[in-house]
Amino acid sequence: MARLVNRLTPLRVKALTAPGRYADGGRLYLIVSETGSKSWAFMYRWHGRTREAGLGAVADVSLKAARAEAEKGGKLLTSKPPIDPLTEWRGRPKSGRIPTFAEAAAIYLEGKALGWRADYGRQMAALLTKPCETIARLPVNEIDTADVLKVIKAVWAKTPDTAGRLRVQIEGVLNSARALGYINSDCANPARWRGHLESLLPKRKTIARSNFAALPYAQVPAFVAELRDARRDADGVFHVVAYALEFLILTGARAGEALGARWSEIDLEARTWTLPAARTKAQREHIVPLSAPALAILEGVRALSSSPLVFPGARKYAPASSKNFERLLQRLGQPVTTHGFRSSFRDWAGDETEFAREIAEAALSHAVGDETERRYRRGHALERRRALMDAWAAYVTGAPPRDNVVELRRA
Repeated sequence: MARLVNRLTPLRVKALTAPGRYADGGRLYLIVSETGSKSWAFMYRWHGRTREAGLGAVADVSLKAARAEAEKGGKLLTSKPPIDPLTEWRGRPKSGRIPTFAEAAAIYLEGKALGWRADYGRQMAALLTKPCETIARLPVNEIDTADVLKVIKAVWAKTPDTAGRLRVQIEGVLNSARALGYINSDCANPARWRGHLESLLPKRKTIARSNFAALPYAQVPAFVAELRDARRDADGVFHVVAYALEFLILTGARAGEALGARWSEIDLEARTWTLPAARTKAQREHIVPLSAPALAILEGVRALSSSPLVFPGARKYAPASSKNFERLLQRLGQPVTTHGFRSSFRDWAGDETEFAREIAEAALSHAVGDETERRYRRGHALERRRALMDAWAAYVTGAPPRDNVVELRRA
């Protein structure tokens, strides 16, 4: 009978190089990253969610020590009442050492992950990584206003919205470190805005800003025809991305939603694409009715890969990057954004059809009405939205809509 615990040995730990997760038993796992680094993790279920507590790098923590920590974690889970090991360990200072900003950011992100969408969590992790390289190795209690300004000032003039989010997240990391006792509670947060950085940086509204560049809806049919020509000439990732961009236009989806689409979300028989709440901006399930041209795209990409993703990137199990959308639009000489096609769709629906405003807004997964109204209006208005999406597909591709029903505005 195979051993359920102590499956690994020091020699096997040293020998394993393939990226992956290797179980030792007792909820202890060896994690080998794509870069070859190795670390320990304690994985467990807490209130129906899988949680992962890092126990340190293999270079710093032996197999024996990692097993001892995992055993402590198991005892916390079975105590009366049960205690969340991650919360317990996070709040416990390690040998009195003050963590660096990078270490404190990891703790902060781990705590916030339960309340964030997965894609948003990845965005915030990226935001706290490369832009924060100058403070990554500084102890959190030594970071001052000059350090924070150095990080965000260069970004502020170019992309003020990104810089604003960056400042908020840095402030969150430092507040988290203070709550854990790594920063003196009497010290003000150097990343705070009111009464502090607002005096040193221009307000974001005074910096030239623009909405997402959009293509006038009258030009979308010609663009889709050009996109199809480009798809025939493209290969590799750009061939897939060209399919994905047309799918995005036909469905009114956001870039991350389209690129992250999985075959398990597609119901070809019902002609629907169901986005789970975790993958939507509004954190609620969104059902997209699929027009005939959208279904044709799915048929076209299905033969390209056996990936669970509809639009995989160069790696089978990772979606294509949204940066490829930008590069493709640049190749086609279009100074627009993918998000702008949602505006094109909305303008068309409002100017050219008699579909109700609520139907058009629901098609874009926008909240309609106040909270009370939304609580009582739980229907998806699916068939009315299907007629809208069929009409939009007919407009942008020239294909006749299903059943030839188009709800057009009266002359």
